[in-house]
Amino acid sequence: MQAPLQSTKATQATQADERHAEELAILYEISRTLATGREMASMIAHVLGVLHARLRLDHGMLVLLDPQTNDLAIEEAHGLTEEERARGRFRIGEGVTGAVFKDGRPLLVADLAREPRFLHRSVRRDLSGRTVALLAVPVRLHEETVGVLSVDREGGVERGELERDLQFLTVVATLIAQVVRVRKVLTPSLPSAPDPRDALSGIIGDSRVMQQLFDVIRRVSGSRAILLLRGESGTGKELLARTIHALSSRRDRAFVAVHCAALPETLLESELFGHERGAFTGAVARRPGRFELAEGGTLFLDEVGDIPLSVQAKLLRAVQGLGFERLGGQQTLRTDVRLLAATHRSLEEMVRRGSFREDLYYRLNVVPIVIPPLRERKEDIPLLVDHFLARFNREHGKSVTISPSALTLLTDYHWPGNVRELEHCLERLVLLTMQPVITPDEIDALAHLLDLPKEPASRPSAPPPSLSRSVEELERTELIAALDRTGWVKARAARRLGLTPRQISYRMKKYGLKPPEEGG
Repeated sequence: MQAPLQSTKATQATQADERHAEELAILYEISRTLATGREMASMIAHVLGVLHARLRLDHGMLVLLDPQTNDLAIEEAHGLTEEERARGRFRIGEGVTGAVFKDGRPLLVADLAREPRFLHRSVRRDLSGRTVALLAVPVRLHEETVGVLSVDREGGVERGELERDLQFLTVVATLIAQVVRVRKVLTPSLPSAPDPRDALSGIIGDSRVMQQLFDVIRRVSGSRAILLLRGESGTGKELLARTIHALSSRRDRAFVAVHCAALPETLLESELFGHERGAFTGAVARRPGRFELAEGGTLFLDEVGDIPLSVQAKLLRAVQGLGFERLGGQQTLRTDVRLLAATHRSLEEMVRRGSFREDLYYRLNVVPIVIPPLRERKEDIPLLVDHFLARFNREHGKSVTISPSALTLLTDYHWPGNVRELEHCLERLVLLTMQPVITPDEIDALAHLLDLPKEPASRPSAPPPSLSRSVEELERTELIAALDRTGWVKARAARRLGLTPRQISYRMKKYGLKPPEEGG
């Protein structure tokens, strides 16, 4: 009898080790997804999809407090229709979700059929003859509950395994809380105000290259043209896309972002175009894609260079206005969306290698907008440092300042990760320093925690010249057209382009333009 017992224990130990390794792998994948800093709904959707695919945790749902109504509303859910999502609103203390939010403690319901507090509000589950467990954990920020993360587990799983699932879900909720924190901090500064004059205030930069960028944005935001935002990672492409949306006539409609690099091929196609019930394992209901959700608004495709060739073909049809079909569906759908795309890759090189469709490239590259790397606008670094220090001091209850010599050190650094790297570095400085003033010695002492090398590495300077030229060519063409239409009267051309006569004069000199009577 001893041998079988030892064999059973060995098997259980092996299974536990495998489960532990799987959990670590999942946490790593989730952490990588949440570290992308992209649109929150897209990241949470991916996380819930991972929980479903790898741990069989179904109907994943993140519910957050709506500060305007003081109700709990579904922020993102896996496998729910829009109608089911809309029904998912709860008062604090109401139902299982409201109880977890109110008490701030995890809750495990081993059998939903026997739980009187379960409201069946969002998902109409048929529990006859089935055992479905519900696991719900609070999402907490600084001892304050801001939401609830919940999942289903079907199949009469043992209590011990459910409790392990609950512990794992608590860790995931802790990771999600940091994303919620970032959105709570950033939301007031995002350029979503209806007044277009305020839209650019969310982007910090007084340098000449940024002012030129702002001029281009003001001119192209009101058009329906597809814009391709090009720049290195961390330069703020999504913030720029949100700004363009806020300056457009679509500002009152949805802005929907998809981080293409964070999603596997099958999930990306479903996210973009939606799926029908039964299209694949886990597709328990019809779900509209991001093209449909962005109806009348703006669809932002971040890292468009990471879209697989098979999905590129379907994207091209949608961009051409020929429509698309949901995954597993036959009906051709068409939507009215303004498309913005972004990439840090060289799409030209990808076209040459055959990894990006040439016809799609020309469709997306109608108006390329190049965002300069931080090393090419170093005069903006002091402004950014002041901005981030004020924000992190406020958030972490500190009053740290920076010495002029330390500011010079940060300005001289090459910042390969651009504004995002500067932001993360300053947050770590505020959190880790024990001094009231950040000095070069303090930066040096914390260098191993800041990921800053001792010597700045050389970096190639940014975007290909051809991209910069394309923006300049667009600017020059628009300027000539406005001048021609107004008889080369600077004041009238300025009003048409939304510029000042002085700016018109500067651009005419820049491009060597003169009135026809002067031999221009």
